[in-house]
Amino acid sequence: MPKTNKILYFGILTLPIWTIIYATNKSPFDYTLSMIGNWFDYRINFIIWGIVTGILFTLFLINLFKKTNFNNKKSKKYAYLTGIYLILTVLTPISIQEPIDKALRVWHIDLHVVWSVLFAFSLITCLYMFSKYLKTTHKQISIRYSKYMIFTIFGSLLLLTLFGMTGIFELFFFISVTFYMIILDYYIDKIN
Repeated sequence: MPKTNKILYFGILTLPIWTIIYATNKSPFDYTLSMIGNWFDYRINFIIWGIVTGILFTLFLINLFKKTNFNNKKSKKYAYLTGIYLILTVLTPISIQEPIDKALRVWHIDLHVVWSVLFAFSLITCLYMFSKYLKTTHKQISIRYSKYMIFTIFGSLLLLTLFGMTGIFELFFFISVTFYMIILDYYIDKIN
């Protein structure tokens, strides 16, 4: 494994730990990662976490594409947009400084929320397109990959429904997506 891949792998493996440490600066049952970064004294930590996470996700996705000879320009665009939108999310402060349940009752456009939704959309779209490609080239991986992707998306939505807009569903999303990409990489290496 080249030195660059080792650094990338180390970064992606430490990401769940770093995310948990950051999210538990305050209770993730009460606050989202954005609230922790914007309402408390963790703004710099939040920005660093988001920039590093965005870069690692983008590089890891592009690395997966290269390993499988996946040359879809749209997917690459979404991979890059994933990182860009996450970075824009952490750099843009949330516009309302009130509890989320009160904030949701007042109509407003929050650019921070727009970037975060675009981040999730770009990441899921990129992974879906890659999954479709794997279905034609590596059917065994595709079956496992699709099940885990469904688990990640519906698990996040379930936690969002059960706990509301809190850090719990965000923790699940970031950690499960990270492990999802690591597992996918493992199976791709096993076949190649």
